[in-house]
Amino acid sequence: MIKYKYPLLLCILLALQIILLMTYFSPHIMNDSKRFISMIQYFNNEPDAVFYKCEIIRPAEFILPLMLYRLTPVSVIWSIIIFNIIFHFLTVLVLYKFILLYVSDESAAFFSAMFYAFSPAVFETGFYAVLVDSGSHLFFLLPIYLFKLAQIRKSKKLFVTACIILLFSLLFKQSAMIVFVWICLELLLNGEYKKLLCVIILVGLIYAGSQLYINQKYDYNIFDFQSRKNNHQGYNTVKRLVTYGFITFNLGWIFFLYGLNIYRDNKPLLRLFIMSTVFVLSWLFHPRFFIFLFPVFYVACAAGIKKIRFKKIKYLILIIYPIVNTVFYFLIRLYGYDAMRKIILK
Repeated sequence: MIKYKYPLLLCILLALQIILLMTYFSPHIMNDSKRFISMIQYFNNEPDAVFYKCEIIRPAEFILPLMLYRLTPVSVIWSIIIFNIIFHFLTVLVLYKFILLYVSDESAAFFSAMFYAFSPAVFETGFYAVLVDSGSHLFFLLPIYLFKLAQIRKSKKLFVTACIILLFSLLFKQSAMIVFVWICLELLLNGEYKKLLCVIILVGLIYAGSQLYINQKYDYNIFDFQSRKNNHQGYNTVKRLVTYGFITFNLGWIFFLYGLNIYRDNKPLLRLFIMSTVFVLSWLFHPRFFIFLFPVFYVACAAGIKKIRFKKIKYLILIIYPIVNTVFYFLIRLYGYDAMRKIILK
């Protein structure tokens, strides 16, 4: 039991968090929610369901909710939310294990994973919103974790598993393209050409083939999707960067800056952080995309936490952080991001 005390504590905190949200709020229906709902209904052959071409390029996001919706009496909304909650638990636990690969301190990994679990951005567009962001977080992190673990253990099975998960990740959300490019780059720099060829064939070619099939069948492709991206004109990008950066990571920034020196000794981690940052900037800092910094952000955050010798400060964080961020989320839910942005920057 002692060995698993931190994962167990994370699960208990997450369960309390979910119960609290369910008590006060219904699942959050957002602008994109109607598309996910309608696509599940469409593939369930329901009348009047609308087919959205912009969602067909990532068919994996509908598979599990669709199966649950077909086989059980749950509503279409809860078919999404149930898997979001499962994905949220798994993301937090995998993040904890991922951090331990770089920072050999269980308490630091625990606190850093908790920062992700209680991020208002994760509350808002993650597990309790009728979106697929929780799944995209998991399938962004999981192939990175498995690839790193395969390197450490020199395991071919883990490497192949990472490739299979990465293919599913690309079909779930195109943000996983960052992971695909990063893995190919690391294999190239390490001179592991056979593995690089394996990734290109198992992942790249199959994914490209699936997209060609989708384009031929539905006359829609990933470039059409990119062309419809909302540029959020009329906002001050610096203010948006500050606001969404605070909303997403808030207290974590202090420890992140304190632990930045970990990147000096780990170039692959630094390259992944740079690639994720470029992706975030290309989407103009929206919290839904800012969060994709989280795998490498929270590693540095844990490195910063590890430097703190005063246990009382750590346990104070444990008490205050979930409470403050839950209240912060309640305010966002009541007044919206834009209102909170104005309050923060006054």
